[in-house]
Amino acid sequence: MALVFSLSVALLATLVQQWVRDYMHVFLWYNDPLKSARLRQYLHEGIEGWYMPVVAEAVPGLLHVSLFLFFAGLCDVVLSLNTSVGVGTIIAIGISGLLYVVATLAQVIYPQAPYKTSFSALIWYLIQKLHVRRYQDDGALKFGGHIIVQRQIQLSMEVREERKGRDERAIRGLIDVLTEDAEMDPFVAAIPGSFNTTWGVGVWKGLSKVIQDASKNATGNDLPPPDVNSPVTTQVVVQHSPHTSNPITLAASLVRTHTLSGSRTGGIPLLPIVQPYNVPSHGVIAHTQPQGVIRELSRRVAHLLETCKNRGRFTSEELWRKRTHGCVETMTLLVSFAGAELSWFGDIGKLLEEIGRVEKTRESSLTAMDRLFATRWTCLSLMVIRPILKCNRQLQDSAKNAVESFSQFEAGNATGDRLAEKNAQKIDEKFQKAWNHLYDLYCTLPENPTSEEARDILVNYEEHISELEDISRVANRMEGIDQKISVVQHWLSRNTHGIARQLPGIEFGDFPPNQNPYDKALNLFMDPLKPLFILPRSNLQGACSLCPEFRVILQRRGDDAEGHADVEEHDVADFGKTLENLKAWEKTSYWPENLLSQQLWRLQDLSKGGGLGFTVELYLLTLKQLLSDYSPYESHPALFIRTFQAITSDWEEYKDSPGTQKVLLAIASPSNGIISKFPYPPYVTDRFLELLENVLKGRRSSHVRKAARELTEHLSSLENRKEFWCKLSKIIS
Repeated sequence: MALVFSLSVALLATLVQQWVRDYMHVFLWYNDPLKSARLRQYLHEGIEGWYMPVVAEAVPGLLHVSLFLFFAGLCDVVLSLNTSVGVGTIIAIGISGLLYVVATLAQVIYPQAPYKTSFSALIWYLIQKLHVRRYQDDGALKFGGHIIVQRQIQLSMEVREERKGRDERAIRGLIDVLTEDAEMDPFVAAIPGSFNTTWGVGVWKGLSKVIQDASKNATGNDLPPPDVNSPVTTQVVVQHSPHTSNPITLAASLVRTHTLSGSRTGGIPLLPIVQPYNVPSHGVIAHTQPQGVIRELSRRVAHLLETCKNRGRFTSEELWRKRTHGCVETMTLLVSFAGAELSWFGDIGKLLEEIGRVEKTRESSLTAMDRLFATRWTCLSLMVIRPILKCNRQLQDSAKNAVESFSQFEAGNATGDRLAEKNAQKIDEKFQKAWNHLYDLYCTLPENPTSEEARDILVNYEEHISELEDISRVANRMEGIDQKISVVQHWLSRNTHGIARQLPGIEFGDFPPNQNPYDKALNLFMDPLKPLFILPRSNLQGACSLCPEFRVILQRRGDDAEGHADVEEHDVADFGKTLENLKAWEKTSYWPENLLSQQLWRLQDLSKGGGLGFTVELYLLTLKQLLSDYSPYESHPALFIRTFQAITSDWEEYKDSPGTQKVLLAIASPSNGIISKFPYPPYVTDRFLELLENVLKGRRSSHVRKAARELTEHLSSLENRKEFWCKLSKIIS
């Protein structure tokens, strides 16, 4: 019987090979993919209907049956010849049979066991038929499946205590195994998805906790297990070539698929996870130290991003985009949630600017995936900008010179910063007057007036025109302020590698050089709170640039048209253009109070406050744009909170800076503060209030008392977000 079975197995194995070969070759008969797919489906249904997979699996099982039939016959023959030899043979065969039974039942009882036989799957199938086992995945009970491999997969995904440390070891194993850029690409691309749930974030926090514990544990004691606590899963798919010569990589291609905590990553494949070993060039296997996991991963990601500087090395633009997106998003999340430091990634500012420009991060018409990338790019950019503002001497000196230019505008009784603030208030008054006079002229002129009607009206407002001319003359003395502020903008843009100009919702005070001066001023008056900096001379003179036209219209009043037809024709053309410019003033609303004073405080913050208040302004303005463009479901509270914590972590160093205090108070101003103009969610306003409370604790400065009085005056009229205003009042009172 053993001989019959073994010969049958040989024949069946040959037939199965022939069937499979014919099955694969038949698809080559058609070049048309639809016809090929039709034929494939036809044959596939036949294979399933005739149980060909079962027949193929039966080949090794029949061979095992043949072996044990031979053993049975051997025992019978040997026992009939010699009892002692027969007993010894039976014992040896019995031990072999026992080991075979253990191997058959090992995976059925212990799914992690690597041992199984051809009958293991059959036994598991029968057990499942009698008792269907379900498992928990992402909070839902799912069918375990009739295949034993499915059971292994579902147990590795199941939410259990031992899975916490296993996921962390899996990440270490991946970092150890992956050595080439092409191998790192799918891993880095999948990392951001693992931060989308509490479980995934918990795993990365556990790895960063290992770093912190290791720094305290210099004696080499065992590190405590990380604390992670919520479920989510991401499949890891084998992608290695079977022809590789690297023994670790080859082994990885043979091990079963492992799992990494994370979220669904849209089908992005990951590489398999093996035991965390490195194979250095000298051939000695070495463990990666746990405390170096995040740092090593950061170094590898930084290297990947560095390769993106040369876009020509990529075969397509899409490959470049995939790598840059994966690297930028991974960097953002590692810094925000996994304890990575920005310094580990090197100088990435210039590349971030290029990526932001190419990906158009400032635009609101982006797809959902692009918006997610723009959000993470923005958060990383803000975290990169903060230390630059803190440490850049050129920017600090230029901001200091700009503050001094305000104090040099007009002499007065005060000196230094106090004089600069008084002059800023005077300039604010000039802007307010210019807006009032131009708005009055716009409201006074009727719809489509004739030249004579306009002249008659302008006569009554000649005083307005004279004051606008006077404002234009005063603005000439502000040339030094314009120059110094332009220098600040230059160094801010240059030292941040232009990142600030790519942030969504951020506008600089400069305009294209070929733009009409009046249009420049009109843009400012339409949204005065939007630009970071205001050039007072350029904008005031631009707003007053209509005065010469008004004066010409007044001077021609009463001229006799006879003999002046060409003059009258020119007069009508100029009048039409002037009237059109003045009508554009309807797009403006008002001039906010203390706007130039706020700009002065911003400069003081950049000079002596390390740019803390300025960066908070950037954060809130960009967040306003992001929250306005995206739906509530696309917001990322945890990331926004972490970003705010990162850019304000050094608040204690600058809590004594008056400029920083004033900027933060201006942000919370009920009249024209950034927060009062947009309904920020509580997770943003609560963190801002915590920062403001820390900075103002124990302060009794005049600007704090002034802010408290202003809030008290407005408190009764503030109907929305009462809780926020009450908390703010308590903090600054």
